[in-house]
Amino acid sequence: MDYIKIRFGDEIGLQEKGRVRRFSEMYHSVNPMFCMARSIWKPQVDICESEGSVMVRAALAGVDQGEMEVEISPCVMKITGHRFSGDGDDDRTYLQAELRYGRFERLLYLPCYVNTDKVKASFTNGLLTVHLVKLPLPEA
Repeated sequence: MDYIKIRFGDEIGLQEKGRVRRFSEMYHSVNPMFCMARSIWKPQVDICESEGSVMVRAALAGVDQGEMEVEISPCVMKITGHRFSGDGDDDRTYLQAELRYGRFERLLYLPCYVNTDKVKASFTNGLLTVHLVKLPLPEA
């Protein structure tokens, strides 16, 4: 497949944004190494903005493009998917295991409202890049 699944909506992350986060959730977002017991891993992301746009990059090495989905609302972006290990060999003994496999999810609160009609996304060499156009601030 040569496309990235992108869904648009106004309710992405509203429950998460409106509730009080537990300390364990806040600590997990600071240092993902403390979430080894969780079955969901969080990819590393960069969010940067310029005068008229926001750019989000996510490191998704080893993820098949067909195994990820991006959901965008005017103020929240959610990246979900699955990374498979590709190995069926369970006879190995790992001496070091730092790569995370399985389901991943990242919920990102954008620094401003964005136009969901003007989204550009690419996925090259394991790097997802999403360009978003800022909505103008309402006049007071």
